[in-house]
Amino acid sequence: ERTVNPIACGSAALYCPLNSGIVQAVGEGNYSTGGTQTTRHGEAICEVGTFCVGGVRKTCDSKEHSQAGSSSCEQCLTGKYYDE
Repeated sequence: ERTVNPIACGSAALYCPLNSGIVQAVGEGNYSTGGTQTTRHGEAICEVGTFCVGGVRKTCDSKEHSQAGSSSCEQCLTGKYYDE
């Protein structure tokens, strides 16, 4: 059965596209979007300087960097910085 309203998918690691009634896992390096923590209806790629695990986006520490779509951050080389 299809739904027009967001349905509870269970966690930020899952999303249910609107009007689909289908639960999908958020891809690696992506985070869930829209709705609430349990009614997400989309996903987006993690931006530069962030990392995504379990559908949640987090910011890298000041001495770390990441590329878009990362699931972890890497330490900056001594004396180096990254600004996207």
